Amino acid sequence: MLYHCSHNIDTKILLENIVGCEELSQERTYYADGCIEVDELPNKPGRWKMGDWYYEYNDKGNWMRWKKDGELIKYTWYNKQKVKGSYFNANEQLIENEVKKYMELIGVRAWAWRFLKLMPDDKMIWHIDNPVHAPCSINIALKDSAPIVFDDGEFEYKCALINVSDKWHTVKTGKTERLTFKIVPKEPFEVVKEKLSLAGFLL
Repeated sequence: MLYHCSHNIDTKILLENIVGCEELSQERTYYADGCIEVDELPNKPGRWKMGDWYYEYNDKGNWMRWKKDGELIKYTWYNKQKVKGSYFNANEQLIENEVKKYMELIGVRAWAWRFLKLMPDDKMIWHIDNPVHAPCSINIALKDSAPIVFDDGEFEYKCALINVSDKWHTVKTGKTERLTFKIVPKEPFEVVKEKLSLAGFLL
């Protein structure tokens, strides 16, 4: 689910160069309209109600869930997903150089990265990421390490490998801006865990 780890990334470079990344503000209200009541969630796109929760499985292979009809979700991505090999501006290239340095030490060949920002009045939806596009995530807390939340507990971290494609999760907002840098290795959680361990980064 979550393993604490370390990294060799210069976080000052991340913070200084986020200004060159595209800001994508996300705001959506989730309603119960069109949710079909089921006893078991089907593995296909649609909107469902099971127990006390409303669910949506979109055509990108991501699951979302919410409890209140009309629940407002709001947060900000920077760069959405910047994938290795795509065009980088000068700021993004400095960030990519830091990520590459880390990934090469671990032995990961393909990755993506992005920033997630939540202000105190923002809210992230409960979700499970697509296992193809985001099999796992290495998160680095840059500002306000408010916890990530799973069904069975809350965890604070400075840097952690997280199983985002298998477990329902959301995050809490803090008293100030919560800023996280997310590296998405294009390899399964258990494989990345082993590589982090062999490279001496798993705590």
